[in-house]
Amino acid sequence: MKIKKTNFWNLFAVIMVMVIAIAACGSPSTSSASCAFVVGDGAYDRDLYETLLPGETPVTTDFEYRDFQYYPCNSRNYLVTFEKKTDVAGDLGDRPWPIELKTPSGTGIEVAASAFWTPSQDKKAMKALFTVFEKYGATSDSETQDGKVNASSPGWNKMLSENFGPTMDAIALQAMYNIQHDYDSLIGENMVHTVKINEDIWKNKDKRQMDELANEMSRLFSADVSKRLGFKMDLFCGSGNSLWIDPETKNPTTPGIGTYYCAPVRIEVNDVRPINDQGDTGSQGLNESNQQRYDAAEKLYGDQTSCWLGILDSIKACGETPNCNVILESNQCQNPDGSDADGTIILLPNPPTPTLEGGTVPVPTATP
Repeated sequence: MKIKKTNFWNLFAVIMVMVIAIAACGSPSTSSASCAFVVGDGAYDRDLYETLLPGETPVTTDFEYRDFQYYPCNSRNYLVTFEKKTDVAGDLGDRPWPIELKTPSGTGIEVAASAFWTPSQDKKAMKALFTVFEKYGATSDSETQDGKVNASSPGWNKMLSENFGPTMDAIALQAMYNIQHDYDSLIGENMVHTVKINEDIWKNKDKRQMDELANEMSRLFSADVSKRLGFKMDLFCGSGNSLWIDPETKNPTTPGIGTYYCAPVRIEVNDVRPINDQGDTGSQGLNESNQQRYDAAEKLYGDQTSCWLGILDSIKACGETPNCNVILESNQCQNPDGSDADGTIILLPNPPTPTLEGGTVPVPTATP
């Protein structure tokens, strides 16, 4: 039987497609945006048999009793925002409430930030990640989750919620301390920070201060999150600039060829606001300090606390001003019943600056 030329090539094309399809079914591989674990070692167990980098096919050709578990191995981000959602169900991954800190002067601030990261492709780190992902159920049976390629699984989001959020809080607090004290908490030695944090970080959105905070957080991220997960190696790297390189030429190579360079996870501070800001420039730190001062004074002055604190503030202000005298009238502060409090007219010359410790200003008898 003679086959027409056109029919022959059509038949040949169909056969080749079938061969490729069969090969694909028999040899699972990863895309350029995912990694995978080959699980099972000859029986239905959960032992790690092999790790697959982006674009790799497994070494083994015996897939009986083996399971392929995929996870995103591309550029990821973790967001800490101002949304302040507290009635959400399940693990979100990203966190809808901000980091809370205090400036050196005591102002409470909240910080929105982003972390740009990717799972490490170092083979030792991947074996450690297998333990982490197994704990949270962070992998998927395919590269598609909810109809989307490389989307996050519920277990993946749970891992982020339990580890990335607390890490962002901890490293922000440590970064503030390191910056203000010229300290390197990673090695316990001095480290000069030329930019210091002050009120301008929230009043004027000072980019230099926001960048300084972000850079120090970036430096601390990997060690903190790895410690939380029980490891002493970099499990997560910076997205975009972590890559495989030729150790001799230093040029980028394909995954698995050369050495994997794990860059620090990049942090960006997106915004800084005073806590409970309603459009004014009030300071929560100042309010707290004033309340503490009032509570301490109330033990001495009772119902006359506000009056006597006002007097003491006036005395302090007078002491800082040349040629200022303070005269206290005997009825300056009244008793709760409206009668005048006991007292005499006092003339306080300047200098010296009147102080309670020096005995210049008599302390009124505490009201029972």
